[in-house]
Amino acid sequence: MLKRIENYISSRILLLKVEAIEKVSDAISVVFKRIILFIIAGLVFFFASIAVAIWIGELYNSYIIGFFAIAAVYFLILIILFVFRKQLLEKNIKNDVIRTLFNDSSTQK
Repeated sequence: MLKRIENYISSRILLLKVEAIEKVSDAISVVFKRIILFIIAGLVFFFASIAVAIWIGELYNSYIIGFFAIAAVYFLILIILFVFRKQLLEKNIKNDVIRTLFNDSSTQK
């Protein structure tokens, strides 16, 4: 009887370790997926910004005006993100991490 209890406890501890490893690996994979997506999106925005800046520069016969216009747009976006960072960024990131860590693996599949 004592051997069965020891085996049960040992199996339960092993199961908890495996579940913890699975949750951590899920969270890490979500982070890496997002990093890759942000890098790709960043490259797309970078090249699109250069193209739009050149286009605006050709419209006004001054590339400086085009690049300053794009810089101004990004500066406005930066200000908006800074002012609303808690509502837009921090809250969503925290919720995603919590959702990833506490989702039951049987409901994800």
